[in-house]
Amino acid sequence: MSPPMATQIHHHHHLHFLIVPLMSQSHLIPMTDFAKLLAAHHCGLTVTIITTPLNAACFQPLINRATSSGFDIRLIPLRFPCSEAGLPESIENLDSLTSPDHVTLFFTATSLLQRPLEKLISELKPPPSCLITSNALPWTSEIAAKFDIPIYVFNAISCFTLLCSNRIEDRIINTDSDSILVPDMPHRIEFKKTQLPEIVRKNASKLKGILDHMRGARGLLVNSFEDMEMKYVEGYKKIAENTWCIGPVSLCNKEVSDKFDRGNKAAIDEHYCLKWLDSKSSNSVIYACFGSLCHISCSQLIEIGLGLESLNQPFIWIIRGADKSAELEMWLETEEFEERNKERGELGEMAKKAVEEGGSSYLNMALLIEDVIQHANQSNGVTKTNALEPSLGSGTMGLIFRGLTIILGKGIIDVKLETDWFTAVRLLNGDIDIQHQHAALVEDSKMLMSRTGTTTTHVCRMSNQRVLITLLAWELINKTRSW
Repeated sequence: MSPPMATQIHHHHHLHFLIVPLMSQSHLIPMTDFAKLLAAHHCGLTVTIITTPLNAACFQPLINRATSSGFDIRLIPLRFPCSEAGLPESIENLDSLTSPDHVTLFFTATSLLQRPLEKLISELKPPPSCLITSNALPWTSEIAAKFDIPIYVFNAISCFTLLCSNRIEDRIINTDSDSILVPDMPHRIEFKKTQLPEIVRKNASKLKGILDHMRGARGLLVNSFEDMEMKYVEGYKKIAENTWCIGPVSLCNKEVSDKFDRGNKAAIDEHYCLKWLDSKSSNSVIYACFGSLCHISCSQLIEIGLGLESLNQPFIWIIRGADKSAELEMWLETEEFEERNKERGELGEMAKKAVEEGGSSYLNMALLIEDVIQHANQSNGVTKTNALEPSLGSGTMGLIFRGLTIILGKGIIDVKLETDWFTAVRLLNGDIDIQHQHAALVEDSKMLMSRTGTTTTHVCRMSNQRVLITLLAWELINKTRSW
């Protein structure tokens, strides 16, 4: 990451970006990457990330390295009110929930952070120039209004998903049909109700609150890049004009240590993992991961394991700690699964160009900074600013950047891959359960393996899981690696 170039700004306008992510890896990781990009983009700019003590401890080594490189970036923890919301102690992240019943309690606890955060903001020096928050924290809009600072909403999802969410907001409630045709889209997009996220199917009021939060923001930041989904960027800008694609933000991480210090720690040593991967030929390793929020039953995991084994290809299989039940452990042991298997594009180039100097995401980052300066100038009666001279050296986005072959479950976030960008390959029909289907997975995955090296990404439907298998030749879990 090259050192930031000097930019002259009115002396009253020391920019201070206050970032408040939702306590979930899918928000914390890209928003921390985004914070690093901001700090690197412009000298004299302060970035503060607000989170809870346990989450702060996970990301502190990453922030320490950034500050040692000369960036003005800091991490401030706020106590998470677990007990007040009825949560067990030490539950500070959506990934650590042990029961679906805790989800509502978790969001109740996040809303209880409003008053402590307001107190903190009143004491911060320099005072925040703006607030950048997750789309799932609508109460932060009240804080921005109280302190008369602009609020920008960060979205880890694509413009395609944002546009879909807005288009189907009312339709899901007002129809008896099991099939939903999303209106006013660049392509024909159709879902079954069962394929939509629970917040869309069962909690329309919460969805409306999130959408209203985004509509009321001064601008929206999307961890995507324009060349990947131009029609959907254009479509969403008709709803929210100040929508800026600033991704993939994960490309700010150049060092291996930075990539491995983002998020939860793996049970396997990263150096061993990289050494193992380096011993394999290119495009030969299969990576199987379902994300940190997706619960997979033991019977489903067993079928996935059998399917992976039958491919006769080296693989990395990520099993979430909460899913490693006694039943699964017994199967792994009695079947000697681990013992048997112990040995065993163009779009990516566009993503690189988007974040390089002069690329669309690079320029959109500059637009964000300029917009904050403009708001500060207006607030202080200043009508003219000097031009900025910026200098700037997230899981599906990271995979797309690498140009890897992907197999996805058919959900609202995944369907875009089937409509315009890539060729779809269906392994199973509709909502058929994954149990006893590993033979189908083997047959079609072998076909995909034979096509590696092309720029085509293949998508399949298998139950309602988000991501099933991604062909991988570089590293573990969500951590990207520079070759």
